[in-house]
Formats: sequence, structure tokens, C-alpha cells
Amino acid sequence: MTEATEGTVVRPSLGGLVDTLDRVISSGAVVCGDLLISVADIELIRVDLRLLLIGAQAHQQDGRS
Repeated sequence: MTEATEGTVVRPSLGGLVDTLDRVISSGAVVCGDLLISVADIELIRVDLRLLLIGAQAHQQDGRS
């Protein structure tokens, strides 16, 4: 834990988050999900979500440009 002395401002570091996102984007990730809106057990709207997340540089390096 970071301790602050009088007159200093302590801000949380985003380094860990940035490193994690960089690793996920460089290797790629697939996110899937479903959204269902219903009233009285009657489906009104259904959306199937599919997301492919990959960096452009990784895409080009694989030869799929």
C-alpha cells in the first residue's frame, strides 16, 4: 500500500491494467454474450453478441492481411 505524506497526491497506477490489455490485444480474445429482454415470460428482443478483439499488428504478422 502506498503511504502519502502531507502535501503529496497519491494516484493509483494503471500500469497493471495497461499491461493486461496489451497482452490480451496482442494475443487476441473472443467475447460472447446474449441479451434477452422479456416481459411476462415472452421474449421481446434477443441479441446474440460476438466480439473478436485482436491488434492490427498481430493480424498483419500472421499473414492474414
